[in-house]
Amino acid sequence: MLFVTYVKLGNLRCFAHWLENEGLTEEYTAKGVKMAKLDENPRIVREEDIKLALRYLRKQSRREKDFFSIRDRTIILFLAGTGLRASEMCRLDWQDIDYSSGLIRPRQESSALYRCLTA
Repeated sequence: MLFVTYVKLGNLRCFAHWLENEGLTEEYTAKGVKMAKLDENPRIVREEDIKLALRYLRKQSRREKDFFSIRDRTIILFLAGTGLRASEMCRLDWQDIDYSSGLIRPRQESSALYRCLTA
Protein backbone atom coordinates (compact mmCIF):
# COMPACT_ATOMS: atom_id res chain seq x y z
CA MET A 1 0.00 0.00 0.00
CA LEU A 2 2.84 2.39 0.83
CA PHE A 3 4.43 1.80 -2.58
CA VAL A 4 1.16 2.72 -4.31
CA THR A 5 1.00 5.94 -2.27
CA TYR A 6 4.63 6.67 -3.16
CA VAL A 7 3.93 6.26 -6.88
CA LYS A 8 0.78 8.40 -6.74
CA LEU A 9 2.58 11.21 -4.91
CA GLY A 10 5.36 11.09 -7.49
CA ASN A 11 2.81 11.33 -10.30
CA LEU A 12 1.10 14.26 -8.58
CA ARG A 13 4.38 16.16 -8.23
CA CYS A 14 5.29 15.40 -11.85
CA PHE A 15 1.91 16.69 -13.00
CA ALA A 16 2.36 19.86 -10.92
CA HIS A 17 5.75 20.46 -12.58
CA TRP A 18 4.18 19.99 -16.01
CA LEU A 19 1.40 22.47 -15.17
CA GLU A 20 3.99 25.05 -14.10
CA ASN A 21 6.23 24.44 -17.16
CA GLU A 22 3.28 24.80 -19.54
CA GLY A 23 2.27 28.07 -17.88
CA LEU A 24 -1.07 26.69 -16.74
CA THR A 25 -0.30 27.64 -13.12
CA GLU A 26 1.68 30.60 -11.83
CA GLU A 27 3.68 28.61 -9.32
CA TYR A 28 4.52 25.02 -8.41
CA THR A 29 1.31 23.77 -6.79
CA ALA A 30 2.71 20.68 -5.06
CA LYS A 31 5.15 22.61 -2.89
CA GLY A 32 3.95 21.07 0.38
CA VAL A 33 3.61 17.53 -0.97
CA LYS A 34 6.29 15.39 0.61
CA MET A 35 7.19 11.97 -0.73
CA ALA A 36 6.36 9.02 1.51
CA LYS A 37 9.37 7.17 2.85
CA LEU A 38 9.63 3.58 1.75
CA ASP A 39 10.78 1.08 4.34
CA GLU A 40 13.88 -0.55 2.90
CA ASN A 41 14.20 -3.11 5.69
CA PRO A 42 13.11 -6.63 4.79
CA ARG A 43 10.01 -7.90 6.55
CA ILE A 44 11.05 -10.71 8.85
CA VAL A 45 8.51 -13.05 10.37
CA ARG A 46 8.94 -13.44 14.10
CA GLU A 47 9.41 -16.91 15.55
CA GLU A 48 6.36 -16.50 17.79
CA ASP A 49 4.19 -15.71 14.74
CA ILE A 50 5.40 -18.88 13.02
CA LYS A 51 4.57 -20.89 16.13
CA LEU A 52 1.08 -19.35 16.32
CA ALA A 53 0.40 -20.12 12.66
CA LEU A 54 1.64 -23.69 13.02
CA ARG A 55 -0.43 -24.24 16.17
CA TYR A 56 -3.55 -22.96 14.41
CA LEU A 57 -2.94 -25.09 11.31
CA ARG A 58 -2.22 -28.19 13.43
CA LYS A 59 -5.55 -27.77 15.23
CA GLN A 60 -7.36 -27.13 11.96
CA SER A 61 -5.84 -30.19 10.26
CA ARG A 62 -6.82 -32.40 13.22
CA ARG A 63 -10.39 -31.09 13.11
CA GLU A 64 -11.01 -31.04 9.41
CA LYS A 65 -8.41 -33.43 7.96
CA ASP A 66 -8.53 -31.47 4.71
CA PHE A 67 -5.83 -31.07 2.10
CA PHE A 68 -5.47 -27.29 2.44
CA SER A 69 -4.64 -27.14 6.15
CA ILE A 70 -2.06 -29.92 5.76
CA ARG A 71 -0.62 -28.17 2.67
CA ASP A 72 -0.44 -24.78 4.42
CA ARG A 73 1.29 -26.23 7.48
CA THR A 74 3.80 -28.03 5.27
CA ILE A 75 4.55 -24.84 3.33
CA ILE A 76 5.17 -22.83 6.51
CA LEU A 77 7.42 -25.55 7.91
CA PHE A 78 9.33 -25.72 4.63
CA LEU A 79 9.81 -21.94 4.36
CA ALA A 80 10.81 -21.54 8.01
CA GLY A 81 13.15 -24.53 7.88
CA THR A 82 14.96 -23.61 4.68
CA GLY A 83 14.84 -19.81 4.75
CA LEU A 84 13.52 -19.69 1.19
CA ARG A 85 11.42 -16.79 0.04
CA ALA A 86 7.88 -17.65 -1.04
CA SER A 87 8.67 -16.63 -4.63
CA GLU A 88 11.69 -18.95 -4.67
CA MET A 89 9.60 -21.83 -3.39
CA CYS A 90 7.02 -21.23 -6.13
CA ARG A 91 9.74 -21.45 -8.79
CA LEU A 92 11.19 -24.74 -7.49
CA ASP A 93 11.23 -27.70 -9.84
CA TRP A 94 11.83 -31.33 -8.85
CA GLN A 95 15.32 -31.20 -10.38
CA ASP A 96 16.22 -28.33 -8.00
CA ILE A 97 16.14 -30.77 -5.07
CA ASP A 98 19.10 -33.11 -4.59
CA TYR A 99 17.81 -35.84 -2.28
CA SER A 100 21.16 -37.64 -1.97
CA SER A 101 23.03 -34.59 -0.61
CA GLY A 102 20.01 -32.88 0.99
CA LEU A 103 20.52 -29.66 -0.97
CA ILE A 104 17.96 -27.35 -2.54
CA ARG A 105 19.10 -25.10 -5.38
CA PRO A 106 16.50 -22.35 -5.93
CA ARG A 107 16.93 -20.31 -9.11
CA GLN A 108 16.91 -16.55 -8.95
CA GLU A 109 14.06 -14.86 -10.79
CA SER A 110 15.92 -12.92 -13.44
CA SER A 111 18.79 -15.28 -14.22
CA ALA A 112 20.00 -18.83 -14.13
CA LEU A 113 21.96 -18.20 -10.93
CA TYR A 114 21.56 -20.62 -8.04
CA ARG A 115 22.17 -20.58 -4.33
CA CYS A 116 22.34 -23.77 -2.29
CA LEU A 117 20.39 -24.49 0.87
CA THR A 118 20.37 -27.58 3.03
CA ALA A 119 17.01 -29.29 3.23
